[in-house]
Amino acid sequence: MPKKMGQIEFLRLLFMLLILYGHLMQHFIFPHFGDMPIFVELRKHTSFAFGYLCEAFFTISGFFLAQALSSEKYADFRGFAISRIARLAPVVWLVMLFHAIYQSIGWGQFIFFGNLTALFFIPNALSMRIPSQLDWFVGSLFWASVLYYLVWKVVDRKKFYYLVGIITLCVYCILLNKQDLYSNPPVWGGIFPFFLLRGIGGIGLGILFGGYFLNKNTEEVTSGKKIFWSALDLTLILTLIYLSVIKRFSYSFPAMMTCFVILFYSFLFKSSYIIKFVSCKFFVWAAKYSYSVYITQFAVFILLYNTLYMHPVWGVRQYPVGNIVFSLCAVYLVSIAVYHLVESPLRKLILVKFSGR
Repeated sequence: MPKKMGQIEFLRLLFMLLILYGHLMQHFIFPHFGDMPIFVELRKHTSFAFGYLCEAFFTISGFFLAQALSSEKYADFRGFAISRIARLAPVVWLVMLFHAIYQSIGWGQFIFFGNLTALFFIPNALSMRIPSQLDWFVGSLFWASVLYYLVWKVVDRKKFYYLVGIITLCVYCILLNKQDLYSNPPVWGGIFPFFLLRGIGGIGLGILFGGYFLNKNTEEVTSGKKIFWSALDLTLILTLIYLSVIKRFSYSFPAMMTCFVILFYSFLFKSSYIIKFVSCKFFVWAAKYSYSVYITQFAVFILLYNTLYMHPVWGVRQYPVGNIVFSLCAVYLVSIAVYHLVESPLRKLILVKFSGR
């Protein structure tokens, strides 16, 4: 596995927390408690563009994929596919089980066909313009990774990055034309799964970063440049937070992508003081639970909605801020347990069982 980089893990952790907060407010707080004065006012100052941060997850995955490919970690397609399934499947299968249980007790609708396809990493984005919950992300991540692995195996190494660059450029020409992703025009009449395009574009961008990183010599950064890049890093981080959860902007997607690309470049190639601060063991430790957090969040929120949010004594109407803080902490604590009890053990079991690793 490629070596963890604290500054990149920090970005993974930060963006995951922003998405977690956004999903909680958008799907569980505003729709059911939006009449409360605190939420009436908060909604005026809330952006719903946090979903665009998923591009960062794809890019980070592509970056580490480039390192794995260059080290010839995967000898054949079978080994690659098994490693991807072992990484992605256990938590998804667990969450699907919870949603099935929720339906049996009247806590939500379990769409059998949509969730069955998700078990095989076929996102319902293939048949729906706006996919439900999070299975689109897993399927897009899996199949985009498969695409680039096959390209790596088929294309000459010297031409690989040129082809990835062409694919990535074409994809973002399409996506950036949508301005805020969910707006018109639809991708090719709405018949193409543009959520899958997000995975292809993001992972391709990450592979390009990864290839450049592997071939670039380190350079000494003066104290003056460190101050400049530190100021820029902090500005970009605050801008991404502002655009993703605070202020709605008609061109949020291209603006956020531009900020992220510059920030990602800085975090990879410039030794700012910000990087030294965030490159600590705590962020590496906390970020390793990000995938479990991302996939389990809705299962935890549904449980809390039906047991806590409507409670006459401890509910949201009595303790609005307390419930939000508790919900975010609960998701994280559950995800730590899921990681150690399900994600990590089953990943090792699948790898040993099917690939002999």
